[in-house]
Amino acid sequence: MRINLSVWLPVFVGVGLVLSGCAGAQSGRLPWESQPTITPAPVSSEFETSQDGVISAEGVVVPAKHVTLSFSGAGGVVDEVLVEEGAQVKAGQVLARLGERERMEAAITAVEMELLAAQQELDTLYEEADLAAVQAHQAFIELQDEVKEAERIVQALNSPPSKDQIEAAKNAVELAENAMNKTRKQFDALNNKTNSESVKLAAELALYAAEREYYQAMSYLNAVQGSPKESDIERAEANLEIAQVQLSHAEKQYELLKKGPDPDLVDLAEARLNNSQAQLAAAQKNLVELELKAPFDGTIVSLEIKEGQSVSPAIPAIILADLEKWQVETTDLQERDLRYIQIDMPARITLDAFPGSEFSGRVKSIDLYGEESRGAASYTVRFDFDPGDVPVRWRMTAFIDIQGNGQ
Repeated sequence: MRINLSVWLPVFVGVGLVLSGCAGAQSGRLPWESQPTITPAPVSSEFETSQDGVISAEGVVVPAKHVTLSFSGAGGVVDEVLVEEGAQVKAGQVLARLGERERMEAAITAVEMELLAAQQELDTLYEEADLAAVQAHQAFIELQDEVKEAERIVQALNSPPSKDQIEAAKNAVELAENAMNKTRKQFDALNNKTNSESVKLAAELALYAAEREYYQAMSYLNAVQGSPKESDIERAEANLEIAQVQLSHAEKQYELLKKGPDPDLVDLAEARLNNSQAQLAAAQKNLVELELKAPFDGTIVSLEIKEGQSVSPAIPAIILADLEKWQVETTDLQERDLRYIQIDMPARITLDAFPGSEFSGRVKSIDLYGEESRGAASYTVRFDFDPGDVPVRWRMTAFIDIQGNGQ
């Protein structure tokens, strides 16, 4: 702490007067004779506004940006220390590593395989549901055609057909037969030319549809050409009833399947997928926590670990600082002086290590939370300053003079 003479001068004067008064009494002055009036100087704190309106404080030099790094997670044994004290490092650079990296990488691979299987299971549920819905829709359409054809046959058996109906039925058979034969030739040609399963399947479905049209045309022609018996009519009506029941069932099945896969199965598959994703995130986090990385460009100020050392979480390992920018932090500013200080207020800074140098500074920040000191709260105030070419170091003693506001 520096002594501010403008504050302590009244104290020295007062003490001198007391001593002179005592000397006067000893020289023969009577007690009732006039005595000089002594006004004691107020007791000054270590940090107080001086008579000339300047607030003086003591502090230390600190880097504007610094951090104490430590391993997170469960800790472990240091496998590699990749830097030395004084080394310049870049943001994101790996500074040290813990062991067991191979084991954690294997765990990540296993979880990734489980995640892939879970995703495939969920995808398969939807793919199969889509395929089943398409198949159900196709079956529904075909049964609609069968019901219409059965109705037409029953109608033809119950009412004598006209010559025009018979002729139309013959023409329909001929057209259907030609179409069936043409489709069969195309199917045979494609089977010999392509190995594509999807193309073959499309050709097979086209042939099936053409054959179906032909057989339906033949059934109707037989119905209108012959002389139906009672048993033929009963059989046709039974076929119609069966087709109608099948159509109703196919419609319900299609309505159900087009909504998608079973919700319960989807919930199970999604739960498996979510669990795999959580396990993967945890495994990746564990792997990341094996490495200690620099959060910004700076200098390794202190190295607290070495290879083979067992470390626990939150135990300081490396101190990193940006030694290009500096600040001064006060250590003795009390609450009654805060009213005179504002952000961006200019200050004069001197360093104990360099008594011939003086620096300009400005108030950067004032702590909102104070620490109790000698019955009063003290607050840390930070000042930006540029030491230029002066080789300042961390925690050098500094003195700050501020022209107080409202003095």
